[in-house]
Amino acid sequence: MSSLCEDGVGISQTTARCEHCGTEFKVSEERNLFCCSGCEYVYRLIHDEKLDRFYDLKGGKSSPVGDRVFARENFDWLSDLVGLNEKEGIVSLKTGLSGISCVGCVWLIEKLFNSEPGGLECRIDAQKAEVRLRFQSSQFDVISFARRLEKFGYSLRRYEGVATNEISHIVWRLAITSAFALNAMLYTLPTYFGMKDDFSLSSSFSWMSALFASLSMIFGGSYFIVKAARAALVKAVHIDLPISLGLVFAYVFSWYGFYSSKPELVYFDFVSVFVFLMLLGRWLQERTIEANRNRLTSAEMSMPLVDRSAADGSPERVPSSDLRKGDVYWVRSSQFIPVRSELRDSDASLSLSWITGESEPSLFRKNSIIPSGAKILNTDRLQLKALENWSSSLLHRLLAIDEKRLFRDDYLQRFIVIYLVAVICIAIGSGVFWFSKGDLDLAFQSMVSVLVVSCPCAIGIALPLVDDLAQARLRACGLYPRIGDIWAKLRSIKRIIFDKTGTLTRTRLSLVNTSVFDSLSETHLEALSSLARESAHPVAATIRERLMVRGSFSPSSAYAVKEEIGLGLEGNFRGNHYRLGKGSWAAHSGGGVDTVFSCDGKILAKLHFEDRPRPDAQTVFKTLDRLKKRLSILSGDQQSKVDEIANGMGVSLEASLGNLSPFEKANWIRRNQPSSCLMIGDGMNDSVAFEVAGCSGTPVTESELMANKADFYYSGDGLEGVVHLFAVEASRRLAYRAIILFAISYNLFAVGLAIGGFITPLLASVLMPISSLVSLSLGWIFLRKGRV
Repeated sequence: MSSLCEDGVGISQTTARCEHCGTEFKVSEERNLFCCSGCEYVYRLIHDEKLDRFYDLKGGKSSPVGDRVFARENFDWLSDLVGLNEKEGIVSLKTGLSGISCVGCVWLIEKLFNSEPGGLECRIDAQKAEVRLRFQSSQFDVISFARRLEKFGYSLRRYEGVATNEISHIVWRLAITSAFALNAMLYTLPTYFGMKDDFSLSSSFSWMSALFASLSMIFGGSYFIVKAARAALVKAVHIDLPISLGLVFAYVFSWYGFYSSKPELVYFDFVSVFVFLMLLGRWLQERTIEANRNRLTSAEMSMPLVDRSAADGSPERVPSSDLRKGDVYWVRSSQFIPVRSELRDSDASLSLSWITGESEPSLFRKNSIIPSGAKILNTDRLQLKALENWSSSLLHRLLAIDEKRLFRDDYLQRFIVIYLVAVICIAIGSGVFWFSKGDLDLAFQSMVSVLVVSCPCAIGIALPLVDDLAQARLRACGLYPRIGDIWAKLRSIKRIIFDKTGTLTRTRLSLVNTSVFDSLSETHLEALSSLARESAHPVAATIRERLMVRGSFSPSSAYAVKEEIGLGLEGNFRGNHYRLGKGSWAAHSGGGVDTVFSCDGKILAKLHFEDRPRPDAQTVFKTLDRLKKRLSILSGDQQSKVDEIANGMGVSLEASLGNLSPFEKANWIRRNQPSSCLMIGDGMNDSVAFEVAGCSGTPVTESELMANKADFYYSGDGLEGVVHLFAVEASRRLAYRAIILFAISYNLFAVGLAIGGFITPLLASVLMPISSLVSLSLGWIFLRKGRV
């Protein structure tokens, strides 16, 4: 254990490493070995099933499990997929896979698959977060396998196909330009080692070097040139602009030197190697961002499939996006209602916390109008009538992700402009100087040398490595950026705004008297497990979580569970009648008790719940205050509840507002310097605020919907990841400054040699890797100093 976060700005209370995932967390009465209930449950399950090798394979850290392991997802879509992909009794299907974070995860999933009868092949692509399964349809129960994976914190998701993305454009270019670079050097080295011009193969070698440089420009250099040109069209200065100019000048003047027989101007080998190194740096920069995005299911794929009434009255399974006004459809328990609808069934219990922030469940009567985004808490499915098309629904509008927004880093753009102007002016000045001296050849040589040796190796290679190391440190804390420009956004953040329900408080209620289960017999625990098994109600979900963590969750299919809307759950088993719900309904003497578990009207357990803040919330707020961040709370929940938590967090009541609609939250941010605001929330009612704020983050919930809109997301049971985010950003900023300072010093030295006419293609080829190695070392030193 330690008493201070090793970033130096962290949480000044006793911390420990989670026994399961290795994440650092604040020790409390509730948590001393595990960072969250999910990790505690999975750790016990892995040991119970003798799968301990997982911990040998996973290495240092993996992702916190969080609450998703306690969710009850609907896998009916898998049955449809099996039917479409079965041939001669063999099913081959591909699905998305969430929760995977290390090689230990791959081993564990394959081990679970191989233990199932009828399983033939399981191939996992961790980078794309997808899995390919082959199995015998008569023996292998794919839904049962999905449920088993769910217990370990992994989830099969509807596969949407991997869209054409940035890294796919880079990988194939990187592969072929590496070959081009090696061949270009192969045909150039003999010249450096003294090959004479009259050697029979000298001309062929020169032409081959020129050929591979040309291929490198076509297949690799074009990547940077096109991106720089596209940015210029919208009047933006892209980081690829200096890279592109350096490549173009070196390539063009190499042809001039080639045709005029002036080897001191030929940089074909430099062009090939530089293209490869720049692509390597860009691959480092993009691969982690893509992996973080692939960990999530897209918003569209996370929305439920619904059973819509066809023209002949029979149900047909369709995605929510196919719903039209007037359609009659059914939605299952735990799912979101996709469009504003009329309730056609009897009464329903729904949660509006995701769209209003109200933490208490709401009761809706038959024929009531239900808003888009409400979550069904009933155990049975509901029949509804759509009152709008999916494209017109609030849920669709708020979940729409604008990936094309252009964020301009003004600091970086100014640096690039100054850098380019300085280099070009020095190059022209050098050429003019030597031309005035009457030496045209030396004028060209010095001008080209200045442009070549000042190519931004630090920007293209070292800075991407720094970003990759920073991403690795954040992953160790369970925090995952979704965008590459998050660092520039964080630099401007002066105010941090938190939603209350599900963000400052846990996504589930907290059971105050956890020892109440100790007095229950195995039969009673089995009855309680069965009552809470399928319900999405917050009380049932909390009971299910606590029973699973303590190893007492043992539901039986022998129970016929019935739900009394607004009152609770009941069922008969072994001649006894069990109830779980409001005290006045569940037991004869239960009046005045919020929740009671009873048998034949006799109280077996009185359960007390609280909507508690996350365990480290108060400490995190104090740390952020020391970092000079202004703190605010914006919530759709009641003002009294917001005031209560604000007092506990030490936030002024003027900066803590309740009863806010999604648009009122956004308007408040607009009035308070939006570019300096970081908005952290978990519900759809935070979606509009995400679009207005300079930066946005969200805790990962079982739906993962908001994580697709945020700039970063985090897992686990605490908020300390937000502190680590700013600590890593500070370390990264120092590393950037050190690398840029070195780059300026190196360029002054190298440009001085170039102006004097001392730079040759051979010396340029030596200086470039040396400067790159020094830049890489600086980045590694600053980002490895201290662990997270």
